[in-house]
Amino acid sequence: MAEVIYLPGAESPASGGGAALPAKSSEGNGEVEDFFEVADAVDPVEVRPIREISLKVLSRRDHSRKELRELLAEFQELEIEQELADLERLGYLDDQRLADSIVERLVQRKGLGSSAIRMELQKRKLDSEAVSGALEAVDKESERDRAVEFLQKRAARMDLTDREGAIRRLSGQLARRGFDADTIRSAISQVLRS
Repeated sequence: MAEVIYLPGAESPASGGGAALPAKSSEGNGEVEDFFEVADAVDPVEVRPIREISLKVLSRRDHSRKELRELLAEFQELEIEQELADLERLGYLDDQRLADSIVERLVQRKGLGSSAIRMELQKRKLDSEAVSGALEAVDKESERDRAVEFLQKRAARMDLTDREGAIRRLSGQLARRGFDADTIRSAISQVLRS
């Protein structure tokens, strides 16, 4: 039977402790040496404060890289950069994924137009590359369809006898929802024809 080596701070089974590793036998495979190499590479100290804050913040909702950087401003710049790089590598921080999910939510649930979506993405401090990539998923045809759907619901509750007033009100509502002028004209024309 192989000799047993107890880890620092571990007690022998006779004294009520338990954590032990078998020593490397003469024909052994080096598992003990491998364990100590890995143990030396991993810092056994408790989780760093910056990681605790990062994970706590990210567990509530996704943040952009810039948003998280601002939340970690109390730490040193080098430590922040390392933390952000680690979180990106681990998949906890991904600006493109966040931008895509915001676009999907704003299109599906709120039916907003491209300019309102762009403003929301910029408000979340996403970089321009992530914003552009996410907005590519918003096609003009579906945007016009969303505008028409919104107008049909509104027009059904409006008095359309004053055509010019109705067009102004409907145009204003679509503009506030982030639709561009071409989409507004096209959608209003389609709804008023029907």
